[in-house]
Amino acid sequence: MASEINSGELVEKRFEMTISDNPERTKCRWLQMCVLACAMGSLLCGTAEAQHYKAVAQRLDEAVSNGELSSEQARIMMDALRKAGICLRSRP
Repeated sequence: MASEINSGELVEKRFEMTISDNPERTKCRWLQMCVLACAMGSLLCGTAEAQHYKAVAQRLDEAVSNGELSSEQARIMMDALRKAGICLRSRP
């Protein structure tokens, strides 16, 4: 590597890549697709998880309005779920 820097080949190659209309791609297309798929999966899982928390919050609100729970109990339950990071999935 030191010999490439000293000879100027690395600098020349980088300069050519900068001014070229068709730069060389050093990353594989499949790697980019995998990263994109992981990002989309994370986004979808996060959205689904937020919907589950929203459903639990609505149910707790209903329980409070029906007198089944106090608002303090409902708050404690939601705080515990958030702290635990429990994955709320629908059950059959």
